Amino acid sequence: MDFSRHAGHRRGQSFDSAHAAWLQRHVDARTGERKDRLRRGHAHGEILFLRAVWWPLFGHFDDLHPEYEVKDWRGAACYLDFAWFAEGVRFNIDVKGFGPHVQQMDRSGYRREAMREMFLHSHGFRTLTVAYDSLKEEPNQVRDLIAQIARSGSDFSVGIKGDGAGEGMNRVDAALLSYARAHGGDIYPFKAAEAIGVHRRTAAIHLKRLAEKGLFESVAAGGKVCRYRLRPDLA
Repeated sequence: MDFSRHAGHRRGQSFDSAHAAWLQRHVDARTGERKDRLRRGHAHGEILFLRAVWWPLFGHFDDLHPEYEVKDWRGAACYLDFAWFAEGVRFNIDVKGFGPHVQQMDRSGYRREAMREMFLHSHGFRTLTVAYDSLKEEPNQVRDLIAQIARSGSDFSVGIKGDGAGEGMNRVDAALLSYARAHGGDIYPFKAAEAIGVHRRTAAIHLKRLAEKGLFESVAAGGKVCRYRLRPDLA
């Protein structure tokens, strides 16, 4: 992980302006409940994480997706505070307050939370739990730990070794692969684009290239490609 490319810092851009522009891009790319969830869910704790930890460390939000939707083991929508696609590695960054996640959680809630983390792990997400109190009281330590994790990112693997899934793969490719795995393998370019925060044409171009590499199969209707299906052994 390259910590030298502080894009926002190089341009003299402030956190507030960079954050507002990044968030607006994701809002504009979403519709319906995904958009509403982003507006509701991206709140004080998440913004504090970005301000105190992420921005001083990276200086940009290029690989970070707020309120990222995946389908859980029941097929219901599950929103991650942040999905971080770090050069082919994917993380679930979970900012937790003590009240809603400890004091106010009953046994059923605890069970669902444990199932959620196991489900995400089974789909290739490494969960990084960040306590809200730590963001307030020891942000430097949190930042140092995130930096260590980022530097060791090459120690993790998203795909199956030798399957060719990681060869020549950029962050958009990795995000599309992650989205497909989290949504049962079959994806529509416009929905994938909305979820990962890119233009639908960009998603279509990358999916076509990934299909040419054999990672996806294109599915046509009426003579036109309408969706893509992930190779079964990569799902």
